[in-house]
Amino acid sequence: MAPPSFTYTELTETGRAAYEKARPTHDRTLERALADAEAIPELAPLMGLLHGVPAPR
Repeated sequence: MAPPSFTYTELTETGRAAYEKARPTHDRTLERALADAEAIPELAPLMGLLHGVPAPR
């Protein structure tokens, strides 16, 4: 079994600005995708679990 690995990333001020600019579009797209997934019976239990996970701040 391979040892776990990880990636370290440092966000620059320029990167943070780009992230914040993209965030509203990303959030809307993700909300739409999750709403669509909720309508699929096989995914409904997973979606129920996801609704209990607190949103990042």
